[in-house]
Amino acid sequence: MKRLMLAFLMLPMAAAAAPGPSEGIKVTTDRTVDTGSLDSIVQDVVRLSGAKTNDEKAIAIHTWLHHAIFHNAYPVEKSPQSVGPLKAIRVYGWGLCGGQHTVLKALFETAGWKVRYRGWDGHTTIEVFYDDRWHYFDVFLKCYFWTKDRKTIAGQDDINADPSIVMDAEKEGRVPPTHYLCCGDDAKGIVDGCKTSKPLPISKHEDGWASVTGRDRGYNAQLMLPPGATLKLEWKGDAGQIAVNGQGRHTCGNKDFRSDMALGPVLEHYGPRNHS
Repeated sequence: MKRLMLAFLMLPMAAAAAPGPSEGIKVTTDRTVDTGSLDSIVQDVVRLSGAKTNDEKAIAIHTWLHHAIFHNAYPVEKSPQSVGPLKAIRVYGWGLCGGQHTVLKALFETAGWKVRYRGWDGHTTIEVFYDDRWHYFDVFLKCYFWTKDRKTIAGQDDINADPSIVMDAEKEGRVPPTHYLCCGDDAKGIVDGCKTSKPLPISKHEDGWASVTGRDRGYNAQLMLPPGATLKLEWKGDAGQIAVNGQGRHTCGNKDFRSDMALGPVLEHYGPRNHS
């Protein structure tokens, strides 16, 4: 790695006093996404992907979040605490459809685009507006669809007008190349869902869904360690050591290690398959 930055601030302390807490510890590299803010996530994802067009940028953001968040449940904390997009990514790493799409909404809004929710019967989706039209990305069902002329990503109104945009998409190569509907859903379910969809007004940044707020409230992404404390990051959580009572788990099968051209080594959460 070409760049490794470790920045920290030590509190002033008397010469004879014990070491004080370490605050603002941050480690970044030129090959990873800095999740310290929504801005840094979008900037790094776009940079690492090499995306140039708005479609390419939106696909890169969608794909990164696919790797970063999992199916489980809505993360809930007792008031006055709450769960916003950064906490959902950095602390929980899981959610259900409306929560996951609130995180995706925040990333798309940070990229400078308007977003609206579209509610289906039994599912919550979003659409993003760029290049003078709406586009449908689903990070929960794991899909997006190029239009039949392959000029842009289709919106749900496009799909309702021509269901073959979805029904013929896989055989025509107009879907995500590595994770299309990888949790057991099917194309007909997408078409049927779009038929029931109800677009809501353009969302405000603070608008969220269920327990996930549109922006974080009172959450600080900076690491603060008191004297003598250590931080251990592991893929498998320890029982009773997660942020809120419950069992940290993923519901889409086993994990698999693979190599991604843009992201480097990642733990693939929708296996079993290996692309390394």
